[in-house]
Amino acid sequence: MSGEEFLEMATSGAVSNITEDLVKVDSVNVIGGGRVACVVVTSNQYFSFKGTANEDRVVTTYVVEEMEDGSIKMAHGHRCTGVPIPI
Repeated sequence: MSGEEFLEMATSGAVSNITEDLVKVDSVNVIGGGRVACVVVTSNQYFSFKGTANEDRVVTTYVVEEMEDGSIKMAHGHRCTGVPIPI
């Protein structure tokens, strides 16, 4: 999926009712002199896509950066393809 295709999907209203439950923090790797971190988490995501309810177990990688004012901003995020949530 291209960036344009993702933006179109994300703003079309096709995806709605997004909630997420954190299952575990898989890893945190602090780099960049302590101002940047790569964080990997496992979570359960619940959402509707074009009216169809979905429940996925996903692993997501985030790159976060501490800004000059002390706030933390996400610079990049990547969600893997979801699999069914284990029972």
